[in-house]
Amino acid sequence: MIKYSTRMLCPKCKQKITLGTSKKCSGPCRRKFHKQCMILTKSTLCSTKWMCSDCFPKILPTTSTISQEDKPMPTTFDKSEFTKKLEELMNNMHKLNTQMTQLQCENDMLKRENSRFKNVVDNLCVPTCNVKCENKCSQKRKVKIAEPDIPCRKKQEKKPCDNRCCKPKKVDCCQHVKEKPKCGQHVETPCSSKANIKIVEVDLCIVENGKFHLTAMYHLMRQECPQLIVRRGQAFKLMLKLNRPFNEETDEMVFIFTHKVAKYPTIGNQTKILIPLKNKIEDSPKSWGAYRDTHEGECLTVFIIPGVSTIIGQWTMEIDWTAKNDGTHSYKHNGPITILFNPWCIDDTVYIQENELKKEYVLRDVGFYWSGVQGVPYKHPWKFGQFDEHVLECSLMILEERSGLPLIRCNDSVMVSRAISAIVNVQNDEGVLVGKWTEGYERGVEPTKWTGSAKILKKYYDTKKPVKYGQCWVFAGVATTVCRALGIPARIVTCFAAAHDYELSFTIDSFIDNEGKEIKEFSNDMIWNFHAWTEVWTKRPDLEPSYDGWQAIDATPQDSSNSSFRAGPTPVVAVKEGKILTPYDTAFFYAQVNSDVLTWKYQGPTQPLKLLRANSTYVGCLLGTKAAGEDEMEDITESYKYHEKTKEERETYMSMLKASGSIVSRYYLNEEFNDVRFEFQLIDSIIIGKPFSIQLIARNVSKQSYNVTAILRSSCRDYTGHEIKMICKEEKKFSLSAESEQTVMTEVTYNDYAIACKADLVVHISALCSFEGNDSEYYAEDDFKVEMPAIKIKLENIPVQNNPLYGKVSFTNPLPHKLKKCVFLIEGPGIRKGLKYKIDDVPACGEAKVNFKMVPIFYGKQLIIAKFSSDRLNNVEGYLTLKVDRDNSV
Repeated sequence: MIKYSTRMLCPKCKQKITLGTSKKCSGPCRRKFHKQCMILTKSTLCSTKWMCSDCFPKILPTTSTISQEDKPMPTTFDKSEFTKKLEELMNNMHKLNTQMTQLQCENDMLKRENSRFKNVVDNLCVPTCNVKCENKCSQKRKVKIAEPDIPCRKKQEKKPCDNRCCKPKKVDCCQHVKEKPKCGQHVETPCSSKANIKIVEVDLCIVENGKFHLTAMYHLMRQECPQLIVRRGQAFKLMLKLNRPFNEETDEMVFIFTHKVAKYPTIGNQTKILIPLKNKIEDSPKSWGAYRDTHEGECLTVFIIPGVSTIIGQWTMEIDWTAKNDGTHSYKHNGPITILFNPWCIDDTVYIQENELKKEYVLRDVGFYWSGVQGVPYKHPWKFGQFDEHVLECSLMILEERSGLPLIRCNDSVMVSRAISAIVNVQNDEGVLVGKWTEGYERGVEPTKWTGSAKILKKYYDTKKPVKYGQCWVFAGVATTVCRALGIPARIVTCFAAAHDYELSFTIDSFIDNEGKEIKEFSNDMIWNFHAWTEVWTKRPDLEPSYDGWQAIDATPQDSSNSSFRAGPTPVVAVKEGKILTPYDTAFFYAQVNSDVLTWKYQGPTQPLKLLRANSTYVGCLLGTKAAGEDEMEDITESYKYHEKTKEERETYMSMLKASGSIVSRYYLNEEFNDVRFEFQLIDSIIIGKPFSIQLIARNVSKQSYNVTAILRSSCRDYTGHEIKMICKEEKKFSLSAESEQTVMTEVTYNDYAIACKADLVVHISALCSFEGNDSEYYAEDDFKVEMPAIKIKLENIPVQNNPLYGKVSFTNPLPHKLKKCVFLIEGPGIRKGLKYKIDDVPACGEAKVNFKMVPIFYGKQLIIAKFSSDRLNNVEGYLTLKVDRDNSV
C-alpha cells in the first residue's frame, strides 16, 4: 500500500508526492516538490541546496551578474569535475601535511627544551621547614631566575628568612610540588629553589687556539670582539670559570653544538651535536669529543675535538652542567664558533702531506698567475686576501645560502669545491661575478684592473649583488680565495693554447677562405691564448685512491654541467689517462688540454673541404702554476698529458675517441707529408711603442723546385681568439729551389698595433702558401704579445710590523703620445681597501710616479702590487717581494 505525504500534490507538476521522492525547498517558500521539479544549486551564496524555480531567482543575483560558480549544478554526476576537485583537495592536504610536519619538528624541539628547563625548575623547590612563609614570593609566578634572599615579612620575626624560595617576583617557587615550602628562623637545611652551580665565564683562548689551528690571521680572530675559528679534526681549548670547583664524582657536563644555518637542527643530520665531558680522550678525531684537561679551583680547562666529517660553517655552543643535589645550569655562549676544513689533519679529505704546499696553497694570501702566449708567458701578481675582512663570511654565505648545496653536504670537500665552481659566476644563480669579454665596461670594473679577490668578495658581501666584470683569471682568483678561506688547498693553473670544444669532438676545426681569412661562422670551436682555472687538493672517496690529489675546477661560465655553469672537480690523473667518463666533467678538461687542431680550406659551396693542417701539439702546449715557496712558474704539463706524439699520448687519445664515440676515430689520423715547411720567427722583441719585424721562413726539404705564393695577414685579437682589428694583408711571390731556404719579411709599426696597448691584445700572424702546378697548400699561424713596461717599486725605510712603511712607484711612458686619465692602484700588507692615486697627464717618454704609505700587520714574506691604467695604455703592472721584520714590542 502506497503512503502519501500530508501535502499530496507537487506545486510544480501537480502530481502526487510519495515518501522518498520529494525534497523541501531551501528558499523562502519552504514547500515540498518532486526532485525532478527542483534545481540543485551550488552557489557561494546558498551553498549546495535544493530549490524550486520560483525561489532560485530571488536568492541569486540577476542573470547578467551570475558567475560561473553561481550557476545551477546539473543533476547528472560529472566524473571529470569530481576527479579534478579531488586532486586539488589532495594537493592541499599534502601541503598541510608538510606544514604540520615542520610545525611538529619545531614543537618537538620546544618540548625537549621545555623538558630540560622543567627538570631544572622541579629541583628548585623542596619543602624543608614547618613555619608558614608570608613572603609574597610564595605566590605562583612564571619566572626562571632567582634573585638574592629578602627578609621574612612576618612582623614578630626580626631575623632574615633563610629559605631560598623567598625571592621577590622572580621564582615560581612552589607550583611544582604538592606542599608549598615554608620558612622559619631555625631551618638547618635551606630550601634549594635555584641551582647552586653556575658557569660564570668561558674563555675561548683566542691567541692559543689561533696559533695551533693556524687561524690567527683571519680578521674575525683579530677584531675588537674576536670570534673563534678552528679546523675540524683538531682539538681546541676552552677555559671555564665556575662558581665552585668541579666535582668529578657528582658533576656532569654536556656541550651542545648547533649549526647556525640549520633550519631544523637534529642529531641525525649532524647539524646538532651533543658531547658529554669525559676525563680522557676515548674517541678518535673522526668523531666529536670533549675531555677535561685540568681544573684548579674554580677554573676548568676543556678540550673539544670537532669530528673530521663536521659540516663547515658557524656553530653555536651551549653547555649544560648538572650536579647531584645542586640542580642544573645551562650556559649559552654569545657568538658563533667557525669550523673549517683541516689540511693538517691526516683523516681529513683535504689533508696534504708536504708542509711547503700547505704554507703556499692554504696560508699564503698573495700569489701569481700567468697570461700571454705560449712562447712568452707574462707573470701577474694577485692578492687572494683570504684572511681579509668579510672574506670568510662571504665565502660561507655563498656556500650556504646561494650555492643550493644541501647543508648536510657541506662537510664534503668534493661537493663544496663543485659548488664553488658554480657560485663564483652569475649564470643560473645569484653568483659573485659577471663575465664580459667585449668592450664596454662603463657600468663596472674592467677585468684587467682588478688586483685581487678580496675587494670583489667584500663588494658582493655588502651589496648582495653580482660584481661587474670578470674574465677567466678573475674567476679563477676568486674561486681560489674562497677555497683557501674555507681551508681547502687551492692554486691558479694557466693553460696556454686552451681549446674550447663546445661539441666535445676533441678536435678544434678552423676554416679559412682562399685569402687565408678565418671563417668564424663555420665553427663555434675556439682556441684561447691562455685560460686559467683552479686546482684543489682533496681525496676522492667516490673514486679509486689513485684519483686522490689535485682536482681541476673551472668557475668561468663556458658550458653547463647538470644544468649549471660549472666544471669539476676533475681528477688531473684522469685527464692524463683519458678517462673522460670519470666524474666530474673530465671530458671538458681533456678537450681543453689535448684536442687536435684541424685547419680546413673552404673553396665554395660546390667544392669539397681541403684539410690543410692537422696539429696535435699546439693545444695545451704549456700548463703552469706558481711554485711552492718561489715566485716562478712550475711546469705541470706532464700532470695533464703525456709528451706529444709519444706512444702513450696517441694511445690515450685513441682510447678516448673510442670511449666518446667520436666519428673522428674512423678516419682522422693520417700521416703528414710536407715538402715545404714554414715557421715564424721574431727578429727583435716586441717593445711597446716601437716597430717590429716578423719573418716567415720557408724551407724546401725536397729535391723539387717550387714557385710559391704567400698571403701574409696580421691582426689584433683578444686572448679568446676574436679578431678586434685587421692590421695588414700582403701577398708575396717567390721561387724556392730544391733544398733551399727563403725568408719573407713583414714590418708592423706602432700605429698598426696601438689598439693592442689599450686592450691588452695579442698580434696574430698567419700565412697561406700555395705552389704553382701543385694542389698542395700550407697554412701556418702564430701569436705574439706586446711587451709592456714594468712598474718599479722602491721602499724608503725598512719594513717593520705595525710601523709605517713609505715607498714610491714609477714607470716611464714608452709611447710617443701623452697619457691622460692616469690612475695608480696599490695593494699591499696592511692596506684594507687598496690605495688609488689619480695623477696628472704623463707626457711622451715622461715619468709617472706617486708616493705611498702603508702599515704592515703581519711579519714575514709579503708582496706589494702596483697597477697603472690610462686612456692609451693599460695593464701596466709591477710588484715587490719584501720581508717584514717582527715587532718585538708586541
